[in-house]
Amino acid sequence: MTPIFSSIPEAQPNKIQCAPHPASRPVTSTTKTPRRCTNSPGHDPQENAVSNANPTPHLPRMLTASWTAAHRHHLAGRPPAFTPVRISLGKPKFWPEAAAFAYVHELAPAGLLDLHGREFAEAYLTRLDRHGDRILDRLAAVENPGLPLALLCFEANPAQCHRSTAAQWLERVTGVPVFEFSPTPTML
Repeated sequence: MTPIFSSIPEAQPNKIQCAPHPASRPVTSTTKTPRRCTNSPGHDPQENAVSNANPTPHLPRMLTASWTAAHRHHLAGRPPAFTPVRISLGKPKFWPEAAAFAYVHELAPAGLLDLHGREFAEAYLTRLDRHGDRILDRLAAVENPGLPLALLCFEANPAQCHRSTAAQWLERVTGVPVFEFSPTPTML
């Protein structure tokens, strides 16, 4: 897959504005961190011998964004800043090319939309923990020319969206921060 976004020169890091995810509450989970996430804070390397033999795959940097923010960036004719990855239940009708973007089904909230608040967060985190190895493998397999992966969904407010919970989970299991993409007026 060829990303529709190209890299922004390293000499111009201020071209992309990213912000930490709003933390309405810390992400907690009742299940163990996936085995392959051996660089997670608090991971005991002696806890599971398989984890030492199966290290976390090389993952590109990641960020999250709404479909609208990513599409606006694309329409502005700016150089590609990330490789889009679908984590929503559907594809935006306003961006037909999105059908060709990589899709990580395990990060989509399928079957959980009737849950709310803490009940949703617990069920979603349980799913992420259960499918952690597959999620990390799929993210590592996304073709990208050195660009961060942008995990995309529909909700405009990241604090009210599953992508914030996914970002916090990814931070916990990989130890790498995941930020929310926010195009600046100069980018539009």
